[in-house]
Amino acid sequence: MQPGRETRPAATTDPAATRPVGSQAADAGPDSSRRRPPEGRRTWLEDPRSFVLIVLGAVAAIGIAWKLLLAWRTRLGVSRLLEPDVTPEEVAGASRFQRAGLMELFRIMGDPESRLTPAHREAAAAALATLWAEDQLVAEEEQAFVRRGYVVDWKARRRYPRALACPLPIAVHYGVPALRASGPGVHADNLEWSHRILGARRASLEQWSPWAPGAGRPSWEILPGDFEGMGPHRLVLEARVRTRGLTSSWEIELPKVPFPIELDPRLEVGSLLASPDQAHARAMEAGLGLESDPAEPDGPATFLPLGRELAVRNPPHLVIRIPLPRDLAHRMFLEIDGVPGRFRAGDLVLSGQGAGRGDEDRAAPRPLSVPIRALEGPEQPALERPGTYRARMALEPDEALGWSDPEIRSVWPTRLDTEWVPLEIVRR
Repeated sequence: MQPGRETRPAATTDPAATRPVGSQAADAGPDSSRRRPPEGRRTWLEDPRSFVLIVLGAVAAIGIAWKLLLAWRTRLGVSRLLEPDVTPEEVAGASRFQRAGLMELFRIMGDPESRLTPAHREAAAAALATLWAEDQLVAEEEQAFVRRGYVVDWKARRRYPRALACPLPIAVHYGVPALRASGPGVHADNLEWSHRILGARRASLEQWSPWAPGAGRPSWEILPGDFEGMGPHRLVLEARVRTRGLTSSWEIELPKVPFPIELDPRLEVGSLLASPDQAHARAMEAGLGLESDPAEPDGPATFLPLGRELAVRNPPHLVIRIPLPRDLAHRMFLEIDGVPGRFRAGDLVLSGQGAGRGDEDRAAPRPLSVPIRALEGPEQPALERPGTYRARMALEPDEALGWSDPEIRSVWPTRLDTEWVPLEIVRR
């Protein structure tokens, strides 16, 4: 030992002496060959938050895949609307694509010159009405739907004889017929309408009518003497519409729709009368009949006043077996056998006859039954006592009456009589 140097103990070679206490305890166990990872270095799979992230990722992936599938189906469905062989059912089902097929539905609805049928346009309108009810349309698109679907149908002729002295009935029907009364989508009652008529020479018609839901059906009469010259004289319909009971509220005025009429001095009043012939005369007579009221035997009886003291028990009906060879514009008279005079029983106007005769494949329509509403007029016969009589209906043509229906084309020109039937008359 040298002076100035410090002596230290020799290092031990026992490994047990240099290990920490925890290591010695680990070596004493059965799994002494494994070593646990240090604290804070646990694997990410053992963390509960990792499972939540995996679930959220799977949900997001499935949602994205589902949206891509829906977009692909929507694209196929909308492209199907562009094809010329699309069916009305496919057009009506396009509402499930929501706004994706909106422009194509408007195109189909408002393109009357396309190769698509009216059934396609009705289906497109039904799909748009469904989208409207689901609040898929903005206010401007709703107004565009109303403007495209707005229809005006004038019920009048364009030419009348100047010699007509009776009032001429005029009517006009307007609205959006694409809107249904029931079912899915916006209904016809969800729109309120107001209108006025210009050019009729009537102050009451030039005032705006009260707001009313549903389509408009105004009707009025004009007098030929109120118009100077032949014309044309223009009748103009002005209409406005507003929403009712919907989430969006708006009001718009629709385009004015004129209708010209002429009062032709060269047109004869009797020009509607057809030429008589025996074959058509027999067919007209066979198509008319006076039949007893088909009331129940035990049911209550019905009575029709006949003068001041008498009445007809269960009055008969005029039965018309259509189609007839010619149209009817006749005045009806009830004649009683053995009693002078006759009763005025009203007017009969029946159009659309003479078309489709000889079509054996078409099923015969049901006969029309025309009840006798009233018996009046200056030609009432005098009956003194009740009893059972024989009666028939006489129809006399009135060429002026034929001009009241714009669908009348050819009026039968001679008188028509039905067969005699029993008529029971009682005191009132």
